[in-house]
Amino acid sequence: MNIDEAIRAHTFWKVTLRWLVNGRQKVDADMLGDDHACELGRWMDAEQAELARYPAYSDLCRIHAEFHRVAGEIARLALGGQTEEAARMLAPGSAFSRASEGIIAALKALREQMASPSET
Repeated sequence: MNIDEAIRAHTFWKVTLRWLVNGRQKVDADMLGDDHACELGRWMDAEQAELARYPAYSDLCRIHAEFHRVAGEIARLALGGQTEEAARMLAPGSAFSRASEGIIAALKALREQMASPSET
């Protein structure tokens, strides 16, 4: 897994959800809400035995699950016509924004820990 690609992919979800709120995108809310369905989640599951030795991995698991929980909720609201509430949930400082920032921070920490095996 290229961690920079994972960061870009998760950053793009904000754009996708904004398009959804604006009616320009459709998504499967259940799949979006599943933290094991995305490429990063599948990688984390497949490499769990190896990654679990890094302290940042548990943070990444927790925040990644929260990210997908909130993203799925935003998608369900938008698809249900509650676009104003969905848009509020995308606002700076929201749970979604905090989770998005948390994923990036956890991925960067994981990358650093993987590059410095003596810290594990």
